[in-house]
Amino acid sequence: MKADFQSGRLLEAWLKDHVGFEFFKSGFARSVELLTPYKTQFQNSKLKIITIGGTNGKGQTCFELNALLQNAGARTALWTSPHIRSVSERFVFLGEKLHEATLLNLFKEQWAKDNSREMSYYEFLMVCFCEQVLRTPNLDYLILEVGMGGRLDAVNVFDADFAAITSISLDHTAVLGDHPLAILKEKWGITRPHRPLVTALSSLELRQALASWSEASEVPWLDLWQEGLLSENDDFRRCNQLTAALLFLWLQKGFENFSLKQSSNDLSILLAIMEKGQLQTPGRFEEMTLGSNRFIFIGSHNEDGLRKMVEYFQAGAGSTEKIDEVWLSLSTRPLPEAKAALEVLLAGISLSPVWSFCLFNHAKAMSASELSQPPLAGLVKQLTGSESPFDLASLIKGLESKGAAPRTLLVTGSYYFISEVQKSLFAL
Repeated sequence: MKADFQSGRLLEAWLKDHVGFEFFKSGFARSVELLTPYKTQFQNSKLKIITIGGTNGKGQTCFELNALLQNAGARTALWTSPHIRSVSERFVFLGEKLHEATLLNLFKEQWAKDNSREMSYYEFLMVCFCEQVLRTPNLDYLILEVGMGGRLDAVNVFDADFAAITSISLDHTAVLGDHPLAILKEKWGITRPHRPLVTALSSLELRQALASWSEASEVPWLDLWQEGLLSENDDFRRCNQLTAALLFLWLQKGFENFSLKQSSNDLSILLAIMEKGQLQTPGRFEEMTLGSNRFIFIGSHNEDGLRKMVEYFQAGAGSTEKIDEVWLSLSTRPLPEAKAALEVLLAGISLSPVWSFCLFNHAKAMSASELSQPPLAGLVKQLTGSESPFDLASLIKGLESKGAAPRTLLVTGSYYFISEVQKSLFAL
């Protein structure tokens, strides 16, 4: 882990000096121009592309699918975002992150090209990823996590052979719309005619919309809720694992030869393997122990993600967990989204006797002035008992003064916050 942080600092320093920070930059036409040459080369190979979108869960689904394919002997490339400890997390080839030196040389080579100055942070990394795809021989599968939305995300330049939508809820409403149906329409954009789609949507309204769209666009579609494979008793980890397992079987058996009824035993076996393996990925149900303190990191950056996390700990697999303290923070967002997120946490306040809403140093962090606005200030006070948010540095410093009794701390909210907490903890 120490090497991850060290390489992360070096690579981020280079990116900061040359590309800047990661902020949304509209302009899908620019992405099309940048990535179409790679699209053409990918189409001329045997490479199969799997694109995974959704409001929450898409990252875990990508990692689970990649692990299944790796265990089956496939040669894969995996693109995800954001990263926690090092930008190399977005560049996973044949099951391993690219080495720091290889990635830095890749950055420098791309930066030397004239068009690099026009790219966003996300596009620059995506182009570098595609360059590495071309340099990695005999790849079987390319797994792409959508960054935001779907229709206008850079990964959607590539035509998915298989697609998945893991969940739909309100997030990035200023860009994607303020109704689940509008958000689903944006994420539906990753589909292609005659290319299979799997979804995991509990909403009947959204499934009815998908039924209509898939018929009109000739997209073969299967929903895990509609088929009775998911129920209200299933937590979101199982939902993501089941989505990954189904994609894996489609890829292994061929969609044309796939029968859900005949594959039920295969799905059960795959789920058992994933549960036993308990795949840990940066910031997603990841655990670390420092001294007498055990940390659980769960990136839940919006209302729906936080609700599902609370439900996980209130019932099912999370019911045995005893959380002594919660550290949380959000990235900057519209006031209604922040309010809804805090209200969800208030509903789950019994999870822990101690809650700390933290300020942290990041370009995307929610500021003290944002949190001072009503009703956010009142909600933070109800949650934490404090008039103002806590400073992350002082919370880290206070760990040593709380005695040696074993404690479990849940760190949640923004992935950027989780990244800063891990960096601070590792510096102890």
